[in-house]
Amino acid sequence: MHGNENHAASLKYNIRRARPDESGALSALAEMAKSYWGYSREQLALWADELRLTPESIASDPTFVAEHDGELAGVVQLCTTRPCWSLECLWVHPTAIRQGVGSLLIDQAVAYARAQGRAEIDIDADPNAEGFYLRLGARRVGEVRAPIDGQPGRVRPQLVLAIGEVEHETELLSFLRAQRWAVEATSSTTQAPQAAIIGIAVTDALELVFDTLTTSRKAANLRANPRIALVIGGWSDSDPRTVQYEGIADFPAGADLERVRQVYFAAFPDGTERLAWPDITYVRVKPTWVRYSDYRVDPPRIVELELSGGTDGARNHDSP
Repeated sequence: MHGNENHAASLKYNIRRARPDESGALSALAEMAKSYWGYSREQLALWADELRLTPESIASDPTFVAEHDGELAGVVQLCTTRPCWSLECLWVHPTAIRQGVGSLLIDQAVAYARAQGRAEIDIDADPNAEGFYLRLGARRVGEVRAPIDGQPGRVRPQLVLAIGEVEHETELLSFLRAQRWAVEATSSTTQAPQAAIIGIAVTDALELVFDTLTTSRKAANLRANPRIALVIGGWSDSDPRTVQYEGIADFPAGADLERVRQVYFAAFPDGTERLAWPDITYVRVKPTWVRYSDYRVDPPRIVELELSGGTDGARNHDSP
């Protein structure tokens, strides 16, 4: 699911740590989420203890909630007491199902576990949720018999979600492509800093592409001094990831121009309407240094890439 739908969900829902005093509300949410699958009231009553999130577990185990306008939309909790961490629960309010909340919460749990050096998360899944986890990349490793009244053959799938360290540049590229805007800074001929908000597209080589006018300040600045710095991300409280990006800009021509324009038009289809503008031009930025900061986890995860005008020979620096 990740990608555009996940990005849209991140703009609507805020992800934060759960509070112990929300135990009652979260337990009620869990029961409503479980009832979505058509289980009887009698069966839900039998599962009452399993569906309860206690204040103690919320305080001791990594527990995150999704909320919108102050209303709880979902909760995820990890169990960290065993050698292999597991998904203690993932519950989404019935009104928020298929809006990207589940994936957003799993992303948060994965980011937390990965930052703690974990490579996998075990999942004891409700049979109705197996397809969701498989779409996220989990694999089935077994099953547990779990018969209930009316479903004597019911089983709970046993899954494993691999979350080993993502290749830095792959993770960075995915994040950048979910963004549309950046704040860029250039230096004028008098060495004065000048900044603007721009729309960006990203190539497979981590190059940034944007259009501007030949008469703009940034175009004149970059022709005199091609060094540029940008800040990307951080627009949403629910996704506090940012990228600091420094690079060398140029104004491509010929086949290079056509290539970067197609990348830009894929991100901004309305860009084709500006082709008729007499002063339109396209800027390509090749990275020299990039810092990716993920503040969804504690401690924050910081990754730095040092490059030489491209991604060849990149050096990674990863710190918590």
